[in-house]
Amino acid sequence: MSFTIWNRYLLKEFLKCFFLCIAAFYFLYMLLDYSSHVERFYFNQQFQWQDFLIYYSCEFLRRFGTLAPFALLVSCIKVLCQFSLHHEIIAMMASGFSTRRLLRPIIMVAFIMTLLMYLNAEFFAPRSIVTLNRINDAHKIASKSNRKHPVVQQVTLKDETTLLFQKYDSSRQVFSDVYWIKSIDDVFHMKSLDFSDRIPKGKFIDHFTRHKNGELLKSESFDLKEFTDMRFSKHLLNEIITPPEEQALSKLWKKSPKAESDYTEKQAQILAAFYNKMVFPWLCLIAVIAPAPFCIQFTRKLQIFFIYAFSIFGLVALIIVLNSSLIVGKRQLFSPFWITCLPFMSIFSYFSWRYVKLTA
Repeated sequence: MSFTIWNRYLLKEFLKCFFLCIAAFYFLYMLLDYSSHVERFYFNQQFQWQDFLIYYSCEFLRRFGTLAPFALLVSCIKVLCQFSLHHEIIAMMASGFSTRRLLRPIIMVAFIMTLLMYLNAEFFAPRSIVTLNRINDAHKIASKSNRKHPVVQQVTLKDETTLLFQKYDSSRQVFSDVYWIKSIDDVFHMKSLDFSDRIPKGKFIDHFTRHKNGELLKSESFDLKEFTDMRFSKHLLNEIITPPEEQALSKLWKKSPKAESDYTEKQAQILAAFYNKMVFPWLCLIAVIAPAPFCIQFTRKLQIFFIYAFSIFGLVALIIVLNSSLIVGKRQLFSPFWITCLPFMSIFSYFSWRYVKLTA
């Protein structure tokens, strides 16, 4: 696709504003987050620059899905309103440019950002979250994702035995307050379980077995014990203890049930997270096509403040609706597909119709 001088000029102004907004928004977020968790980057009273740079690089990838739509929205309004106020749009249309051709560079950037958000959700964000959790665990700072987990978590091992635990430290690969249920008649309880070595090691262990009278009683105790018969997969653990909304799209698709009825609680969480991740990147396109008709108006009094105010409020409201639909879908109050896709498609269809009408 060849660009004219006007197209290149519009794209240049738009990208300058876009990257400035991304940098400004994230810099403010860094200041707020750093002031709240400054102790995270100090070790032995020394500031750890490496942890600081790694942490906020990963945090940027984690927050990119929210930053990009807002940066696109502000950039679109700023550039188009500036062109309207300087009568550049009238000059371009008088020289034979259509509105659709004028907005083509901005729409192209919105589609590219949508694709980047999909790539980020599949490859970069899940890996960055793992790194963030390790840094938080290493510095004994509980992240938000850890607070979302229930008090007791469960992992099913390769041999179909069950591991119940209260907390997992990803930096040391250690479980705390663990029950290993080999069978209904054979249970181990231990204070901690270390998976950093090839053979898992437990500390301060009580072994419970069922006696002939039907009671489950402690039969033996150990200060330290190696479990050579415990079949454990670290890859499986990362998938199980990671919330669905922090997993990659491909993994959610593989785990999602194919039937549209009788979901378990875990399946509903997976489906709700999958549909949310599929819909969210299209906010980039909505952030462009929604305010565009209001910015390209042939009027002497362009209400720029109200365009900014209502557009930002609308985008915030739409994000809140998507987050609310995620919670409702996980709780199985409604079908995860309909509660996520129906409101979004209604809004997307309305603004698409307005945009097509404008550019017809």
